[in-house]
Amino acid sequence: MSEELFDVVDENDHVIGTLPRTEVHRRRLLHRAIHVFVFRSDGQMLIHQRSANKEEFPSVWTSSCSGHVSSGETYEASAPRELQEELGIQATLQRLQKFPAQEATSW
Repeated sequence: MSEELFDVVDENDHVIGTLPRTEVHRRRLLHRAIHVFVFRSDGQMLIHQRSANKEEFPSVWTSSCSGHVSSGETYEASAPRELQEELGIQATLQRLQKFPAQEATSW
């Protein structure tokens, strides 16, 4: 299986290139990712703890699910794909906020 490709973006989220996942992470280049927040009917949010084996932020509590946007993929396609892959949930999603790729968001 070939390595996943990510779009490298500038500070305005415009694609400026495409590189393999390991190269993007090694060089800490700006790239796209999504987070999905799942809420119960009583308003409580589902969160999960990242694996202790993760390169970045091991064992940290985070959003319901998250993942990278593959090269050529949109945010709108990536979010439901990740939700299905990670939690087995199919749902209509609502986009709430967009945050710039930066050091604080792991590029």
